[in-house]
Amino acid sequence: MGEELRWLEKIMLKIPGFKGYKQKELLREDDRLVRNHIHSILKKCEEKLRLSMEDALSGNFPIPIDRLDKIIKRMNSLSTRIRTAVAGYEGLFDRIKVKEEELGKILNLDKTLIEYAEEIERLLEDKKENLYDALVKTLDEIEDKLNERNNFWKIKEE
Repeated sequence: MGEELRWLEKIMLKIPGFKGYKQKELLREDDRLVRNHIHSILKKCEEKLRLSMEDALSGNFPIPIDRLDKIIKRMNSLSTRIRTAVAGYEGLFDRIKVKEEELGKILNLDKTLIEYAEEIERLLEDKKENLYDALVKTLDEIEDKLNERNNFWKIKEE
């Protein structure tokens, strides 16, 4: 757990059962921070692509303007879905109960989403000829992982 626990939290950790609850709370907070980080990376990439639209109009960008517009819209949609995705949350009285190892699975999916978002950053830096295909492939992978993450919560609700 983080070293920045306030003195009251340190005392409360001595209470039986509270430590496990606090650990889950910290994992949920990590999940939220990770999703916000992924969202931020994708928004920066989206902005880079928006700034490239003028180059695309003049033919100085490896993606034609119509395809570039589709990529931008898709990236915007995915980044919003990631930011607003169901959090790894389980309040004391919530209907859906989440175990610590399940939160770990969600964090692993989030880690993979970060890797894909960073891949998009690298692709935009390189601007290779096959940029469109590479972006579509990576966005497909992001969408697959996001769907896997969301399906996890649907199963938990059933």
